[in-house]
Amino acid sequence: MADAIELLERATRLVSEAGVEGFAFGDARSAAAVIEAVERLRRATAAAAVDVAAELDRSQVFRSDGHASVAAMLRQVGRVSP
Repeated sequence: MADAIELLERATRLVSEAGVEGFAFGDARSAAAVIEAVERLRRATAAAAVDVAAELDRSQVFRSDGHASVAAMLRQVGRVSP
C-alpha cells in the first residue's frame, strides 16, 4: 500500500509540474496532443477513483473509521461533493 500511495503522490507532483497554465500552443497539432494527454490522464484517474470506491465497498474499511457509507467517507476524506 505504501508503494501505491508514494506512486500516486509522485504522479500528482508530476501533473503539477507539467501544468499548462500560461502555455502558448505553437499550433493546433501540439494543442491536440496536450488535450489528448490530459484526457487520458483524466480517464485513468477517474478509473482509479472507481477502483478505490469499489475496494472500500468490498472491504467495508470505511466503517472502522466511523463512516456510515463509502460515499460518506469519500465526501469527508476526499472532500468530494455528492
